[in-house]
Amino acid sequence: MPTPKFSAALFRTIVFISILPMLIVVAFFANQFYNSTLDQAQQTLTWRAKNDALAIRQILYKATIENERLATSKAIAQLPVRILYSQFALTQLQTYVKNNANTEAAMVIDSDGYIVEGYPLSALNLNPEITQPITEHVMANKASMYFALSLPDVNSNESEQVVYIGLATMLSLEQESLSTPFENTGVLLTLKPAAGLLNEIKRIEQEDTDFGERNYFLQYGDQMLGLAQ
Repeated sequence: MPTPKFSAALFRTIVFISILPMLIVVAFFANQFYNSTLDQAQQTLTWRAKNDALAIRQILYKATIENERLATSKAIAQLPVRILYSQFALTQLQTYVKNNANTEAAMVIDSDGYIVEGYPLSALNLNPEITQPITEHVMANKASMYFALSLPDVNSNESEQVVYIGLATMLSLEQESLSTPFENTGVLLTLKPAAGLLNEIKRIEQEDTDFGERNYFLQYGDQMLGLAQ
């Protein structure tokens, strides 16, 4: 007849042998579930990043079209070389800013990189050290380009720095000459606060929209990050 100690040891052994496979199965499925959750989270993050990138591209593409449409205005295109319609050009800049909720400033820059007109008036204070390199890049590439710029708030008298997305489009004035039908006169620069893109991204995230192909992000200097067409 088995002793109580032997019976207890035998019972524990049987229980352990019975439970061990269950523990192995539970550990296996727990590990599978953990790995599956990580994969799903990674896929979600990847999808979200791609979706946000597409949303940004859509916003920038739309902004480019609007900028290039404004740049076709004869009053604006000739402003760097002829101030005959300067008041009309200023009115167009003002209307453009007021009709585009995410645009806070618009300015016309001549081929030497100096601002000749802008709205609001605080935009005229933009340092030539910023506008000149932008002008050089745009006129050299003959295409619309984006720049990330850290500037004083154009809508405030305080010196608080704001990160803007600057969209620069080359200005071309039609000529009567057949040999040189267009004269590149300068650049149209508009500023959009980078923070304002977040609300636009949230709005666009649920949309499935096709838009044109563009190349993005051209590194320039210490403080500017451009996106080239």
